Amino acid sequence: MGLFGATNPAGPDWLREQIKIARDMSGDRPYGVGFISHLVPVFPELLDVALSEGVPIVAFSFSDPSPWVARVKEAGATAICQIQKVEDAKIAVEAGADILVVQGNEAGGHTGRANLMPLLARVVDEYPNVPVMAAGGIASGRSLAAVLAAGADGAWLGTRLLATHECDEVSSDYKQMLVSARSEDTVHTQVFDFLDEASFGIPPWPQGIAGRAVLNHFLRERHGREEDLRSKLGEIQPLYGQALTENDVSRTAIWAGESVDGIDSVRGVSDVIHEICNDAQQLLESLRG
Repeated sequence: MGLFGATNPAGPDWLREQIKIARDMSGDRPYGVGFISHLVPVFPELLDVALSEGVPIVAFSFSDPSPWVARVKEAGATAICQIQKVEDAKIAVEAGADILVVQGNEAGGHTGRANLMPLLARVVDEYPNVPVMAAGGIASGRSLAAVLAAGADGAWLGTRLLATHECDEVSSDYKQMLVSARSEDTVHTQVFDFLDEASFGIPPWPQGIAGRAVLNHFLRERHGREEDLRSKLGEIQPLYGQALTENDVSRTAIWAGESVDGIDSVRGVSDVIHEICNDAQQLLESLRG
């Protein structure tokens, strides 16, 4: 099942267009859209569009989804809540979440501080009647088999699907960086959050949330020197804006998880999914034997 991010300043018309594309591609199969919970009030019309368009699945991530889950359920859609702490799971379940996604620090882009396996094991034990998916560091049959064996009902993949032919949201240079990078080349950082908050006026991310990205030239210079970055924002912001316009992968965020270890080439989505699932099935069958 495919999901795409709906929190985007492009606005309602853009979202309607993307929903139509997703609906046409999915046929009679389910698809969904995801929202960054603390930004829903910044772009409230986007959730309105998703519900009025009859999107079957809506996902929320990174902060308390309680104000929004009830609306999703009333619209007849399935509510997925991605969580980064055990406390988040309790809030999501009490809000009425149909599915939990346990996200570990290994994930690409924004994530919390907890590692996947300990958090997954605890959530599965504490909420045995709620379907649970695992996210963070999953890009191979071996990693999928591991989370299924640990009790997850499925997996949420992100980084591996960026390095595919069909993904036109990132450049070919970005994809090649994912192929070349290894897990130790990624860091959990607030550098780009500081820049985005100052450049675009978006609210700060919730406490404990930061982004995992590949160490490129800019990040090597700035990661660990955040206070210096803050003091020089006026000087750096124009250069950062130019880098975004030019898609300069040496000076902008290359969001990626530790699962880059499992990316050896840019391939088609179908090949990637079938290989991961088939390899996982073979591993689980061999363990059962």
